[in-house]
Amino acid sequence: MPRGLLTRRQGGSRRSRTAPLVRVPRTLPRILSPREADRLVGALRTHRDRAMVLAMLLAGLRRCEVLGLRFADVQVADRRLAVVEGKGGHHRIVHGGEPVLRRARRVPA
Repeated sequence: MPRGLLTRRQGGSRRSRTAPLVRVPRTLPRILSPREADRLVGALRTHRDRAMVLAMLLAGLRRCEVLGLRFADVQVADRRLAVVEGKGGHHRIVHGGEPVLRRARRVPA
């Protein structure tokens, strides 16, 4: 379907069938301040949830990448996280950082 062009819609009144389709602009996510990030992490109840949110905040992982992490992907000695099947099906290695790995150690297997 062409975007932003006048198109016909099925059903409705004559006026609504010939009305232009308006695209809503996509906005960028708002960046959390350090205080907001601390409050977010402090509000989480489990070590698992804290480790997941810290991985997103500090290591830049996406939601689906965090959910796909396995214990074998966390390389504590090298302070790295292996992201398998990231965005676009690509693999990548990211620096985990001490807070992320400290929380990951506390998560029960």
